[in-house]
Amino acid sequence: MVALDTYIFKDGTMKENTGNDIVRRLKITFSDKGDIGRLDTSDKRWIDEEISVVTNGLLEFVAKI
Repeated sequence: MVALDTYIFKDGTMKENTGNDIVRRLKITFSDKGDIGRLDTSDKRWIDEEISVVTNGLLEFVAKI
């Protein structure tokens, strides 16, 4: 919550102001095949799980805040 508050809610340049706004933005991002492809092939990827499992988990988590 501290990171969300600092980097999203208190950032005046962010368009997302609520949890629902963040979920909406994530759904748009996660539906972009280019973005998902970059996530899937990133050398920074440290979670050994299918990308769809990770993105769905993130959406579920953010929807609860």
